[in-house]
Amino acid sequence: MSPSLIEKIGAFIARDEDAYWWKLVTDYERSLSKMSLSDLASELQRTQVRQEAANTIIVEHMLSARLARIQSRGSWWSGWLGFAGAMLAAALTFYLGQWSANHTTRPESAPVQKSEEKSVQVPVQEPVQTVIPAIKQTPSEPKQVHPQEGKGNATQPNAPVKP
Repeated sequence: MSPSLIEKIGAFIARDEDAYWWKLVTDYERSLSKMSLSDLASELQRTQVRQEAANTIIVEHMLSARLARIQSRGSWWSGWLGFAGAMLAAALTFYLGQWSANHTTRPESAPVQKSEEKSVQVPVQEPVQTVIPAIKQTPSEPKQVHPQEGKGNATQPNAPVKP
């Protein structure tokens, strides 16, 4: 993109030529940053039709950066909401567990029997656990597996027969 005659005259008259050219170049980028997405898309179309390669690259970059910012904003919100939901679920689970531990009925000792002379509390007896001895078996000779000999309904050896 070559500068127009008016821009060249403005640079000749300017007090600081580098500052003038810098402002002239960045004005276009500033105006692009203030455009909406539809304006950026129309500007991209205009620069592609006029075959301005440098401006096309700038507009494409601005448009893709703006779209990436919009898409990342949704991702950040979903991440924060997911994190807050997980923390809320963990806290709710903890406090419900604490509440249910405090409000469950616990077995109490046997009721107090009142007698005329004195009250006696009968302790609850623990259930007696008995150990059942294991049945010891001595293995006899191992059973042999017989292959099927016929095509009909084969039964296993030593299988009970229906009467």
